[in-house]
Amino acid sequence: MPLELKTDHCSNHSTHLPSCEDCNVANASAAAEKLSLRAVPAQSKGPRQVDLKTIHNRTVLFLYRSFALVTLYGVLALVFGYAFFMIFYAVNSSWVAPIIVSQSNDSILAMTSQLVTSKQLLDSLILDHNRLQEGIDIMRRQRTELIDLDKQLHPAIAQEQASNKVNGVDLNLLMERKKEDNKRTQKVLNDVDNLIQQLDKDLAAGLITKGDAATQRAALTQFKNNYTDNKVGEVLLRDNVRQKTEASTEVLALLGQRVTIEAQVSQLDVNISIGEQQLRTDQDQINGINRAVETLKRSPFYLVTQSPTEVSFAFVPYSNESYAKVGAPVYECYLNMIFCHQVATVKSLFTDEQKATHPIFKTDLRGFFVQLDMTEPRSAKSKTLFLGHKPLLV
Repeated sequence: MPLELKTDHCSNHSTHLPSCEDCNVANASAAAEKLSLRAVPAQSKGPRQVDLKTIHNRTVLFLYRSFALVTLYGVLALVFGYAFFMIFYAVNSSWVAPIIVSQSNDSILAMTSQLVTSKQLLDSLILDHNRLQEGIDIMRRQRTELIDLDKQLHPAIAQEQASNKVNGVDLNLLMERKKEDNKRTQKVLNDVDNLIQQLDKDLAAGLITKGDAATQRAALTQFKNNYTDNKVGEVLLRDNVRQKTEASTEVLALLGQRVTIEAQVSQLDVNISIGEQQLRTDQDQINGINRAVETLKRSPFYLVTQSPTEVSFAFVPYSNESYAKVGAPVYECYLNMIFCHQVATVKSLFTDEQKATHPIFKTDLRGFFVQLDMTEPRSAKSKTLFLGHKPLLV
């Protein structure tokens, strides 16, 4: 009975359609309805006959419809899921982008080189600064000693000049007396020559003995010698008078020492001034380098230069900074939004502005870094993490 229906159905379609194979799939539902309508009479008439081709067609149709429905709902699920995913990251304010930085990073290598260069320059400047400071201290001590010596020279010169003024008058009087004495002695000396001649005559006449003549001659010779000594004393006294009454060599020597001391003090003042200016310049450079090093130390990358292992950071956009707090928990989520679990805590915050690309929308963002204390280091390789709480509470 079903076989006849199938033949008639095909024969009827053959009169209107070019091919019976083209209509098999299109009329599968109609054939199924007719088979179901005649199923009861067939049972009454005899054993059920199975049409394998019909069952095949029904199975294909069912699978086709099922696949279409699954495909449709799958596409709809993907569309709505993608839309929800994009909306989620558009409104979520707790996501961060993890970053792993190692010492082989180009920025870290550049910073390390900069730190080494700055340290060497700083050490050199500090060494030069200390040496220059020691030199200035020595020059200041020398200047103080010279000024003290110059202060002592002032009264010494004044005292010497006053003494010369008084002694010069006295010596001048003595010199005049010496001149008068020498004049009188000169007159007596002329008589001595006559006495010597008279002694020679008396000795020749036998009036005196040779011993008496020799004694008298020695006395007269000693008198002449004394006269010569007196003349020498007169000359020396005249020289002393000139030294006391005129600019003496002693005063001039003291004045020369005073000029030399003043010149040395002036030169020391110049050297000290130049040294102090150089000290200020060196100190400014030292302070500038120290400020630069302190700025580098506040950079998150400085931690990497001091750490033998990799350091984990997270980029926090300014729009999400309310959740960035030291000690805040950090979560990793499957599919970047659900089934979250804690993987780290916020260890420290950095204020320097950083720029990054949004991990989802690929747009430029401004924000800052936080250092993460990872309990699961592998989670630092995730696309995003979440601060403070689970984003969907699951």
